[in-house]
This record gives sequence, structure tokens and C-alpha cells, in this order.
Amino acid sequence: MRRNVTIVVAGVLLLAACGQQAASDPLVALFEERSAARQAEALRTMSELKESIRRCMAVEGFDYVPYSGTEETRVDGAFVLRRLRAAVSEMDDEFVQRSGYGVTEYRTRLSTYLAADPNIAIVNGLSEEARDVYFDSLARCSRAAREELPAGGRIDAIPELEVALIELDQRILADPAVVDAMAAWSRCMMSEGYGFSSPAEAVAFVEAAVDDAFEQSYLQHPEGRVSDLEDEVIADALEEEIAIATSDAQCRRSTGFGDTLARVREELDRRFAEERGDLIEVVGS
Repeated sequence: MRRNVTIVVAGVLLLAACGQQAASDPLVALFEERSAARQAEALRTMSELKESIRRCMAVEGFDYVPYSGTEETRVDGAFVLRRLRAAVSEMDDEFVQRSGYGVTEYRTRLSTYLAADPNIAIVNGLSEEARDVYFDSLARCSRAAREELPAGGRIDAIPELEVALIELDQRILADPAVVDAMAAWSRCMMSEGYGFSSPAEAVAFVEAAVDDAFEQSYLQHPEGRVSDLEDEVIADALEEEIAIATSDAQCRRSTGFGDTLARVREELDRRFAEERGDLIEVVGS
């Protein structure tokens, strides 16, 4: 059910963004710990969205089961932000030792989410031609459902915010002061056995390795049930991720790169909040 991944991820981010509380940093504010009331509101919104999709898909001639995952498969908003901004974030030793950059854990949760989705059985029961029609209908129904909701603008703005944050992080890493400090970081990483020129390259390497590990496991288990994934596949991917992230954190500290990164990020985050306040307001509303 590969073509549904984008829709699934958008749903995960919706739950994260809807839980926004007040905070001094407008970016962090989007992903603060959710109150019970805000979380309930987000789940109600997602339930309405899925029910609207179900009605639309019925008109299109397809079965669709509203499904929003479980507590085990939903990802906390602060975790989402940490994963998205791993290349420019401060490294929390406790988090690094447990989750590295958060890539393997996020991928595992997403796989668990997809594995429990009852719509997979529906899709698997269709012919290849019917699947194409199904996914086209699902895309149309998803767009229509978002337009029906009062929060439609917010939902549509979430992917735009993600892209904007990626572009922001690229500007941070291209800052002259950061580039100079990053050279020392890269030499430190080389001494640890890793030939990365930037933290973004390290994170991208981990993401590719994790995706490859899961892909190989799926080839062995095409039905994609996460229970069929080899435990060592996940364990090995996480072990490598933690090793790289640990060296990364140590090098950020020992070279002063982390301090430079934090100073530049604070300034560029502030400018971003001023320039894209409209987008932040839409997503956080």
C-alpha cells in the first residue's frame, strides 16, 4: 500500500500540529506536549476526516475503513520536530542513546501503523488495474475531505511547513560561521570512522540505511506485517543509528560546532518566524 504513505504521514503530522500550546519559540510551540483536551480535539478532527473519506469512497464504489492508528503508532509532535531538524538540533544525550536521530523509531511506528491498517486487506484484494482506480479515488476523496473540515487550511499547510523547515535548515547549515565550524566537526567524525561532511549527510545516510533494512525485510515478507519483520533488522538499524548519532553529538560538543549551530539557528529561526508567521499561525490555529 505504498501510495498511501503520504496520506498516512500527513495524518500523523496533523495530530502533532494540532497539539500546539503557547511557548516562547513559535516553532517549538507547534510541537509542544499536547494537553489531553487538545489531543482529544486532534483525534476528533482526524476521525471526522476519515469518516468523510469513507462516505466519498463508498460513492466511488470502494470500501474504506476509517483508521487513525493507536497510541503505539502515533508519534509525539516533539519527536516529529526532532526528527525533521536532527541536522541542526542540539543533541540530547538521553534521546541519542535511546533513539539516535529518531529515524528507526519513526520508521518502525509507521510500519506498525500501516501493518494494522484494515484497508491493506481491501487493497490487496483488488486487481492491479482496480488498485490504480482505488488510489486515484482515495486521493480525490482525501482532498475533498480536507476541504470540508474547518481545519482544512491547517491540514494542507502542514506539508508546506515541513518543506519550509527543510529549506530553513539548509540555510542554517550554509551560514559561513556554521560552515567553518562544521569543517572541524567533519574532521572529528573522520577520526571516529565516519566520512561525513555535514550532519545532514549523516542523517541522510541513516535514513537510507534504515529504509534499505526495512525494504529488504519486506521483500522477505511481502504482506508487510511488522510482526514478520526480523527483530535483528530493526535492532541492527537502530544500533548503527545510535553509534553514528553518538559520535555526532560528541563531535558537536568537542569542536564547538554545537554552540555555533545553536547560535545561528536561534537567529535564523527568529527570522523564519517573522517571515513565515502566516504559515505558522495557520498550522498552529
